[in-house]
Amino acid sequence: MVSLRENSREEGICPICQEHLKEAVSTDCGHLFCRVKPCSEGVCGATYICHSHQKKVCWFCEESRLLLCIECLVSPEHKFHCELAIEDAISHYKERLNRRSRKLRKDIGEL
Repeated sequence: MVSLRENSREEGICPICQEHLKEAVSTDCGHLFCRVKPCSEGVCGATYICHSHQKKVCWFCEESRLLLCIECLVSPEHKFHCELAIEDAISHYKERLNRRSRKLRKDIGEL
């Protein structure tokens, strides 16, 4: 990873945090994103807390793309949504990304 000059003003949005690039870094292939600060908890996401209810989140709502605590899960707002346990959502999206990656590699190989 190559660090960009700190005083340069890069235009654009970080594909990870979806905010304007801050302390932008670049991969060897030229993709830009914000420099990631080390996680103080050791394992990122180990204790995400719901902003509304101050409880640990354990669910992922497919429709709203939000992490939910148990109170959010049973709220009318998410009543007819499809929710997954966080571990199941991680497995689902990981497999989905792997399938897309394999397809892209195949498509690139056919060029």
